[in-house]
Amino acid sequence: MFAFALWDRPARRLVMARDHLGQKPLFYALAGESFVFASEAKGVLASGIVGREIGRRRPSDARHL
Repeated sequence: MFAFALWDRPARRLVMARDHLGQKPLFYALAGESFVFASEAKGVLASGIVGREIGRRRPSDARHL
């Protein structure tokens, strides 16, 4: 059971992964230039960069991988 992220500084690329059985979810949010991820939604919400509501125009903005 795992979820992790690796930042490749020279390539300026973020690689994120989780276990294929889905035991550990991976939630993330991108707001402006801020990016946050966590294994629980409350971790993303605690960051303060996103609110608890899902936008009416784009419900896909709240993603669970």
